[in-house]
Amino acid sequence: DEQALSGKAVGEVAVRCRQAGVGCHAIVGRNELSAFHARLLDLASVTEATTAAELEAAGRALAR
Repeated sequence: DEQALSGKAVGEVAVRCRQAGVGCHAIVGRNELSAFHARLLDLASVTEATTAAELEAAGRALAR
């Protein structure tokens, strides 16, 4: 959510990834970020995952 922009760890990780030129991928329970805020964080992807199987699938997809 928009709280990620206000100094939470997620926002800081995204900033440091951007500074290092590394893509930042978020796996979340529910994506509440607007497209504008996702662009501000410069996220390479946002994937919703609410079950263990979905988390595993998201991890496998990122590993490719």
